[in-house]
Amino acid sequence: MTTHPLLVDAAWLTEHINDENVRVLDATAERGHPDGSGRPVPSLGPALYARAHIPGALHADLDRDLADPDAAVPFMALDSETFAERLGALGVGPDSHVVIYDQGGNIWSSRLWWNLHLEGFDNVSILDGGLPAWQLAGQPTRPGVESYPVATFTASRPHELYGPRGRRPGMSRCGPIP
Repeated sequence: MTTHPLLVDAAWLTEHINDENVRVLDATAERGHPDGSGRPVPSLGPALYARAHIPGALHADLDRDLADPDAAVPFMALDSETFAERLGALGVGPDSHVVIYDQGGNIWSSRLWWNLHLEGFDNVSILDGGLPAWQLAGQPTRPGVESYPVATFTASRPHELYGPRGRRPGMSRCGPIP
């Protein structure tokens, strides 16, 4: 079993960006200003990705594609089957090493890292410093939208994370922490 580091830097990514199994995902999900409806407007992440991203990266849309649209609060995890379909569409398969970044302070990268671990996928690293660190290292960005070949992603939520009924062992109820 290969162990991947939690954080990789721009030098590491530069050296490995063309490796066959590396999949680079931009998880930027900057929220727009409220539109008066009381709900935030959809993520500006896709537009920011299309304007400038690491060459070869795909946008993993945490707001529109990788969150439950029917949840009462934003960014709730999808069911495993839907998550697997959407990650597979991004080219992520069982042998992939996913490197995630965002265009801010890595909050969105961390969220996608958590989602992947929730589904039992550990071959994932975060680009330390995100896109700003990549650019400070003198590395190029490119505009537009890119793609990887579709893969088969298998999601499997480990019971040790949530227990057999979807909750952590010992939790008496779901909901906010009092």
